[in-house]
Amino acid sequence: MGTNHKIDIYTPRFVGKRFDDHALPLELMDDIAALQDLTIELAKWVYFEENPTRKRVPRGFTDGMEIKLEAVEPGSTLLKIALFVVSSNLFPTENIQYFEKASEKLINAIQSAEDNEDATEHLPEVYLSYFNRIGKKLNPDESIEFKPFEATKKARLTKKSRKRLLLAATRNKEYTDEVELRGFVSEMDKSKKTFQIQLFNGNKVTGNFSKQNIENLQLAFNEYESKRLIKIQGIGKYNNSDKLEFIESVDGTEILDELDVTSRIEIISLLKDGWLNGEGIAPQKNLLKWFANSFEHNFSPDLPLPNIYPTPDGNIQAEWVFENQDISLLIDLEAKTSTLSLLNLSTETDVDYTLNLNDISDWESLNKELKNLIAA
Repeated sequence: MGTNHKIDIYTPRFVGKRFDDHALPLELMDDIAALQDLTIELAKWVYFEENPTRKRVPRGFTDGMEIKLEAVEPGSTLLKIALFVVSSNLFPTENIQYFEKASEKLINAIQSAEDNEDATEHLPEVYLSYFNRIGKKLNPDESIEFKPFEATKKARLTKKSRKRLLLAATRNKEYTDEVELRGFVSEMDKSKKTFQIQLFNGNKVTGNFSKQNIENLQLAFNEYESKRLIKIQGIGKYNNSDKLEFIESVDGTEILDELDVTSRIEIISLLKDGWLNGEGIAPQKNLLKWFANSFEHNFSPDLPLPNIYPTPDGNIQAEWVFENQDISLLIDLEAKTSTLSLLNLSTETDVDYTLNLNDISDWESLNKELKNLIAA
């Protein structure tokens, strides 16, 4: 019988709001599997670096070896990933050093990317391409700390450092990342299993689809002339100028309401100064994005959507029309406040409320007011 060995080789901490409950979303489990595959390949590379006369790794180099997620511990989401080995004649214990060195080189490459230095000083380009599978589901405000207990050099994998690693991994200077697009399906080719989405700025992007996505894509394509809105989420390929070149895979699709607020906000974000007969200030894109995110997270999905319009002073206005009621919400994007105006068309009485759109309770007040008006 062999002897059991366990070596802790990674203790990554996932940092961000999604991980405050000390749980790991299932969609990120692919990162752990990719980390295992990369570590095994790096261990072989380290072996050849230290044994340049060898043409092959020793027989049984990975036999009895597994990299496992051992525990999820508090501290945002802190993972313990260990190398478990049942050593035998086919797997001598001295081979463990190559896996330990592999993890060290990987972490050093991540630190180099965070410091905007050359990651290929630690890993060859070919292995950096594994980051197409690692970190692709990270949100902009999230990171994976591979040295969480270090004071400064925590070896953070973020969207930015991941991009640097991938750009260092390809001569074509391309990288992959999550993509969420809204627009209209202008083309479908069932034989090639490709489609084309037309974005609000007029650009068109081609992508692959699978049978799981075909129903919504077909519906949007059939109603292209009537501008049927669709949202597509997946993995896109970008060039080093951050231009989306291709949609490699589609993870999900959703047919959108014609009043979809995020879509309308994206269209408004295309405005330039002078959009209103030579006058009119264009709303700031970052403030529009803030409002779209706030609306998405705080507005009740049970309520009807408003029409959204730009205003000449660089702000936006939301409008609802119920029976005998004209309701408008004038949003001051810079101040993140709004004025809710309720006009009773029967009595011609007008009531105004001021709302702080950074305050969840004020969003709840808006939802409650609209529900009462619908019920009335």
